[in-house]
Amino acid sequence: MNKILKSLGLLVLVLTVFTTFSCSSDDEDNTPAAKLVAGLYSGWTKGDCQYFKNRTQNGESVAISSNDDGTIDVKLTSQMWGETTIHGVKVEKTGNGFNLSGSGKFAMGMGDKQTDYDCNLTGTISADRKTYSIAFNMPAVMGGLTITFAQGEAPAEESVAGLKLRRSLASANL
Repeated sequence: MNKILKSLGLLVLVLTVFTTFSCSSDDEDNTPAAKLVAGLYSGWTKGDCQYFKNRTQNGESVAISSNDDGTIDVKLTSQMWGETTIHGVKVEKTGNGFNLSGSGKFAMGMGDKQTDYDCNLTGTISADRKTYSIAFNMPAVMGGLTITFAQGEAPAEESVAGLKLRRSLASANL
């Protein structure tokens, strides 16, 4: 009888420990993806369109905020492309991170004159949030403009290509 009580006690202890660890890992898995990707990201942008390639700018940022409905707002702040926010972007958790997809309006223009252009947003963010790439595609701008935001600084070959382009455009205006 004593042996049976010890075995039952051990079984209850094992089940309690198993349940405790199972519940805490479930809590981590239930965190909404929108909250997991929310934050400020620093990096660089590259613009490509029909008229130019590799137009780069370092020192750019994207702020992601989570919404109550499980979507996110993605705000690009750029010295080159201006400041715009795409609202209601969907976030999907994957095995190795997150996929972003959405559409909205990208505000672009010179000085006080801004125009809103249709924009499709796609992106990926790694699970540890150290690797990310977010593309803003505007089909109606300059034959199809895509602005890509990524972590770190622009690779030297990208910056040199963009610098050569800017110099050739500047000399053509003389």
